[in-house]
Amino acid sequence: SLSIENLAPIKSLESNWNSSSWTIAIHAPNGTGKTFISRLLAANNQLTEEKRISLIRLGEKEAKLKFSISYK
Repeated sequence: SLSIENLAPIKSLESNWNSSSWTIAIHAPNGTGKTFISRLLAANNQLTEEKRISLIRLGEKEAKLKFSISYK
């Protein structure tokens, strides 16, 4: 599952999916944040506190990111 709130271009996103594969595709129109999501997930553990703060959507005070993988 993926949940994003107030991070850069994304105001709100909630997505849950079931898959037997480790490969997941994101399909959406240009400019909606697909590349942002993939870069954020790839760099999440390496971001400095300053960089994390700079990703909060303009005019908002906090942002949330939740990404989870479970195997059934």
